[in-house]
Order: sequence, then structure tokens, then C-alpha cells
Amino acid sequence: MRILKNVTGIDKADISAYENNKKEIGVKVAVKLGAALNVDPNILIESNIQAQLKSPEVKEILSRSKKLAKMKSAQHVTKK
Repeated sequence: MRILKNVTGIDKADISAYENNKKEIGVKVAVKLGAALNVDPNILIESNIQAQLKSPEVKEILSRSKKLAKMKSAQHVTKK
């Protein structure tokens, strides 16, 4: 991790947070890490997004959104 910090200039604590999906990877960080690791930055961003979608917070938001959509749909049907 120290070498990656030296190559990218990204703090070790931040690298750890990105690895453990505790912090979002932005485009600039993905480009730096991708260049250092010889990996397409899109892969880093996509894997970070996929991990976030599995988090309890996001699952709750998605669940609430689905419930609201159903309620709106039901209201629209009853108004006709």
C-alpha cells in the first residue's frame, strides 16, 4: 500500500477505505489508481458502485422508492 501511495499520492487511509468500500471512488481517484495498477478506471468505479448498491442504506432507499412508486401507481389507477 505504501508503494501505491507513493505512486498515486493518495493517502494510505483513503486507499484502505476505497479497498473496503467505505469511501466512494471518484473519477480522478479511479484514473490515478487505474494508471498505477494498470487497470481500466471504469472497472474500479463500477465495482465501487456495485458494492454501494449492496449496502443496507442503499437497499433501504431502494425499498422505499419501490413502495412510493407502487403507491403512486395505485393512486393513478384509482383516479381513472
